[in-house]
Amino acid sequence: MKTNVYGISLLEVTLSVSVLLLIVSLSMPLFVMHNRLFVKAELENIYGLMLYLQRKASVEQQIQTLILDVKKSSYRAHGEYTKLARDVVFAQPAFITDKNTQFKGFAKSSTFKNNTVVFYPDGTITSGSLFLTDSKHSCAYALTCGVGKVGFIRKYRYSGNKWVLLS
Repeated sequence: MKTNVYGISLLEVTLSVSVLLLIVSLSMPLFVMHNRLFVKAELENIYGLMLYLQRKASVEQQIQTLILDVKKSSYRAHGEYTKLARDVVFAQPAFITDKNTQFKGFAKSSTFKNNTVVFYPDGTITSGSLFLTDSKHSCAYALTCGVGKVGFIRKYRYSGNKWVLLS
């Protein structure tokens, strides 16, 4: 006569632990990279807003402004106030550029005069840079507007010991 034995075999425990370890190992990079994704998303939001304000100034033939509030990690344009994501701040990492690149501290977070970006009807933009990083200072991005007859907005990412052009 056969009796029923209730319990867990060693094979079942091994398979369960293996599946759990697989799930954890696949999800860990997402937890590590989520701050970088938030900073990149905020960079794209501000970039899109700047393109919109540039076009709006041209179409309406009126000056448009983007006001950066560095201390509150927010910005204001055409009457709307927007706060950056929780772990994203306006700040430029200052680095020592020797063979052992190390984080030194923070320099200016915006080089725009009075932290205001002005978009003119002729398509030009006041020149300057805006820097974004996360609260752990693990990554840095920049938006720049150069001096010229045509206003170009460029995106950069700090990688290693140099700024890499994204677009």
